[in-house]
Amino acid sequence: MQVLLAHKANVNQTRTNSESPLYISSKNGHQDVVQVLLAHKANVNQTRTNSESPLYISSKNGHQDVVQVLLAHKANVNQPRTHEGVSPLLISSKQGHKDVVQVLLAHKANVNQATTNDGFSPLSISSQ
Repeated sequence: MQVLLAHKANVNQTRTNSESPLYISSKNGHQDVVQVLLAHKANVNQTRTNSESPLYISSKNGHQDVVQVLLAHKANVNQPRTHEGVSPLLISSKQGHKDVVQVLLAHKANVNQATTNDGFSPLSISSQ
């Protein structure tokens, strides 16, 4: 990867499914790759066509270390996914990733941000 980046590989180029290298590495929990991509100016808030950001997918998958790196690089902590309004905090609450929830709250995630289609909040979703 370093060789490709040294030869000016486009760090924000997406696959046909709109996944960027940062999204893929965030989804898979590859903190070291995430750090390298961000050091090469990867767009920390670049989303897929369904509006899933690297922070959203790493929160959903419980990758606390990746979440911390993304937030340190100014990822939007409240950026919702698509028209449903599912935030990183809500999805990590739903998945039971307590450590990720704590990190997001420490970065001022909106604890009352509810989904737009059914009104679920992080608290109501974690109560199920």
